[in-house]
Amino acid sequence: MGFIVGIVIIGLAIWGGNRFYSSYKTKKVFNDRQKKYKETHQLSDKDLELFKKTMGEMKNQILGIEEATNKNKDLKKIENSEAGIKSAKEIFQELMAEPNKLTKYGDFIYKKLPSMLDACIRLNKIEGTKLNSKEIRESVDSILETVTFISASITDEYERIVKEDSEEIALSKKVIGK
Repeated sequence: MGFIVGIVIIGLAIWGGNRFYSSYKTKKVFNDRQKKYKETHQLSDKDLELFKKTMGEMKNQILGIEEATNKNKDLKKIENSEAGIKSAKEIFQELMAEPNKLTKYGDFIYKKLPSMLDACIRLNKIEGTKLNSKEIRESVDSILETVTFISASITDEYERIVKEDSEEIALSKKVIGK
C-alpha cells in the first residue's frame, strides 16, 4: 500500500512540475514577445499599458457590435452593404501592426465604435420589447440610419488607410526604381 501511495505522490510531483515548467515557459515567451514589440515600436511601459487597454476595449466593442448584428436581420443587411464590422476589424489589425497610429484614429476608437455599439444594443432592446407604434418604428428607423452612417464612415476610414498604404508603396517603387 505504501508503495502505491509513493508512486501516486511521485506521479503528482512530476505532473505538477510539468505544469509549472509549462506555465513558466509560456510566461517567458509572452514576456519576450512583449519586450520585442515594445522595442520594435518604441513604446514605453506606460504607452504599452495604454495601448493594451485601448485595444482590449476596441476588441470588446467590435465583438459586441458583431454579436448584436448577428441577432438582428436589419443590422445584418447593413453589415452586408456597408461592411462596417469587417472594416473595424481591419483597422484594429492596422493598429496592432502600427501602434503609434493610435492617436490618428481617435474618432474611430472613442466616438464611432462606442456609438455604433450603443446604437446596436439599443436597437435590439427596442425590438426585443415587441411593442409596435409609430414612434417606436421611427426610433428604430432613426437608429438604423445612424448605424448605416457610422458603418459607412468606418469603411470610408479603412479605405483611406488602404489608399494611403498603396500610395506609399507606389512612392517607394518610384524611389527604388530611380
